Amino acid sequence: MRAAAPVTLRDVAVLAGVSVATASKALRGDRRISEATRERVRATADRLDYTPNALAQSFASGRSRTIGVFTHRAQTPFTRPVLIGAIKELGLLGHATLVFDADVRGGRWRDEDVRRLQARKAEGVLVVGTNNELVSRSVTDRFDSPVVYAFTDSDDPADPVFQIDSAGAGRLAVEHLLATGRRRIAHVTGGRDSLSVRGRETGMAETLAAAGLRTAHPPLYGGWSQDWGATGTEQLITAGVQLDAIFCGNDSIAFGALRVLEAHGVRVPDDIAIVGVDNWEGVMLDQGTRRLTSVDLRLERLGAAAARRLALGEDADDTHAPEPANPQRRVVTPVLVEGPSTATA
Repeated sequence: MRAAAPVTLRDVAVLAGVSVATASKALRGDRRISEATRERVRATADRLDYTPNALAQSFASGRSRTIGVFTHRAQTPFTRPVLIGAIKELGLLGHATLVFDADVRGGRWRDEDVRRLQARKAEGVLVVGTNNELVSRSVTDRFDSPVVYAFTDSDDPADPVFQIDSAGAGRLAVEHLLATGRRRIAHVTGGRDSLSVRGRETGMAETLAAAGLRTAHPPLYGGWSQDWGATGTEQLITAGVQLDAIFCGNDSIAFGALRVLEAHGVRVPDDIAIVGVDNWEGVMLDQGTRRLTSVDLRLERLGAAAARRLALGEDADDTHAPEPANPQRRVVTPVLVEGPSTATA
């Protein structure tokens, strides 16, 4: 059975009683066409289920509706949700994306990639990193269209950057523990020099200080692994530290802490509550099971917010500038996802 021929702009024009040129202008919202005619043409297009030809629209408007995306390593677990969020948002806004990944391009973006985007008249470029420690070389001056950086900093402070809010994650985690009655809170986290570690520790310390408290033990610095979470928690138990909660720098550390506490017969959350960061169970595993309370850094939302700035030039309500001196820098507000590892004490 032969498939029905697609509806064309000429079909819409004939049924609406106008010329093809008028139908095209009406569907683009051209105000030189009367409102009554625009409405009649739109209604006709809806009735015929007409879908405009994107290539023809591009030629007519002189716009490519294409956004270039440069990624450092698109396949990494924390980059994927940022990229997905950006592509979904751009699709909703009517843009196609063209992705260039440095990892499959010999470890760097090539000059020919830039030239291809320039030739396609890309309406914007999004640079997506792998974490908040990365500083990307600015490519802004190579394009006439806007460039936005997501999950990476730029070596040019004038470039617009969208990042995670590590300090906000620390505040949110500790506010939740205080709200559930915890007062003796320990902190097991990653390497001391990490920006994520410093940010989360700052948020934690400020929140404890506002409540007239400090950590039950100096923060323990190590790696981002379950093994370090287990080792750090073992150190706290061996030292006899009196605590009723552990704020872990990420969920891997939290899983290690949970394993050791259970091995020692410590009831979680009755005796000791645990909060992690990343919402690994929800964002990465997506299996419908949950053992941890965790702060979700909202990586997919970060990508969407960066894409929105790029396409519309506006900032989403759930982003803010953490540094008033640099309004080009925005962070996405994290959220707490409650699980069985915390409960009202």
